[in-house]
Amino acid sequence: MKFLSLFVIPCLAVSIFIPSAANAASCPPAAAAHGQDAHLKTDRQKWLIQVIDDYASPDLNTRLKKDLAVREQLLNEWKKTPAYQKHKAECQKSGFDQENKQKIESIHKQFEEGKISKHQAQKELAALHGKQKGMHGVFRQLKSAVKNKDRTAVQAALEKLDQQLKVSNQCLSHKISDQT
Repeated sequence: MKFLSLFVIPCLAVSIFIPSAANAASCPPAAAAHGQDAHLKTDRQKWLIQVIDDYASPDLNTRLKKDLAVREQLLNEWKKTPAYQKHKAECQKSGFDQENKQKIESIHKQFEEGKISKHQAQKELAALHGKQKGMHGVFRQLKSAVKNKDRTAVQAALEKLDQQLKVSNQCLSHKISDQT
């Protein structure tokens, strides 16, 4: 009995805890899985810079990189203003209104009943959130063009991205100048 309590029970405990500790060390913490992490943003930026370097003409390349740098600077300036903090707080409080919640629930219900496909449901949700226009639409075009390796479509998408960046930079500079 002494042998059992002195040797077997600690061995069983160690055999259980060592794999658990190894698994916990290899898995990222749950908090890092939520939201937009900094490394994901830098991965997207690296991908975009790589696409610009590979597909853009030298003139477009310099314009896009300049516009991206200006956008980053303006975003950092705007995030320091009190108006941004107020805007962020209002957005967190309001969330979705009831109309959008009902539309989302109806799309989800139609998908569960099999009336629409998964792809169609994703399209409707993207349209509901306004992701077909603006930067989201341009990025979708850019990703699909790069995936298909269509050089002319990538060039066109990069031109649209440059236009969107210029408009966005103007809006950000107006927001910042209104605060000062």
